[in-house]
Amino acid sequence: MRPLSLPGQIVLGFIAGTVWSMLHPALGLEAFTTAWIAPLGTLFLNLLKLVAVPLVVASLVEGIATVGNLGRLSRLGMRTMAYYLASTIVAVLIGIGIATALRPGAVISPEQQATFRQQFERSLAERQATAAEVQQKSPLQVLVELVPDNVFATAQDNRRMLSLIILALSCSCSPAWDSRRKVWRSSWG
Repeated sequence: MRPLSLPGQIVLGFIAGTVWSMLHPALGLEAFTTAWIAPLGTLFLNLLKLVAVPLVVASLVEGIATVGNLGRLSRLGMRTMAYYLASTIVAVLIGIGIATALRPGAVISPEQQATFRQQFERSLAERQATAAEVQQKSPLQVLVELVPDNVFATAQDNRRMLSLIILALSCSCSPAWDSRRKVWRSSWG
């Protein structure tokens, strides 16, 4: 018998996790799940986060280095941005369409809605305070935050991935003037 392919293993793991999440409360195995299964999920997520930063930096540096000509890189960047915006718009429209069709909050009773409202009021107050702080900042603060002040601190904080991308782009694009061809070329190319 042939071994199961990787996509098959992923689907099998997804199904097993779904079945376990539905059965473990009925079997009284919440403590077992919390003590033995949840740490494995946390470990897996931590390993994914560990790989994210080096993978992003290496992919950007290698990708830009292989393009070579900064003119081509600019065109590629514009096409990538257009694709990103178009796919985002399509995803938002699909999400709005599904939410409008299914009306997910309609099945929740008013009592349950009140319970949820109480549960998340503190989180709402914290977010409103953060929004008020952001409104008081300079409009150029976004640009200041894009340039990392400490490479290692930036690499450690997954919320600052954009700063790390800007750093990788600036390091890999360090242009040099090619006087023979009268073009800016990547120093890697």
